Amino acid sequence: MATEFVGIAFFCSVAVLGLWVWPPLWILGYVGHAVWDTLHHPETGFGTEIVGWYVPFCVIYDVAVAGYLAAGYFG
Repeated sequence: MATEFVGIAFFCSVAVLGLWVWPPLWILGYVGHAVWDTLHHPETGFGTEIVGWYVPFCVIYDVAVAGYLAAGYFG
């Protein structure tokens, strides 16, 4: 549970800094969250607390939002 709270604190900090200081941090935050989910939940499915579809869905969502934000910011 402590690991989850560290992740929440980190990604909330990135979001706030992106809002107040440097908007591209949101892009890095979404990509970082995709990496976080991949490394933090390496095994999904039976016997784990995370359902099997969660990590791939979240990674695809995070990368898609990061791409959308990057296209809007840099495009």
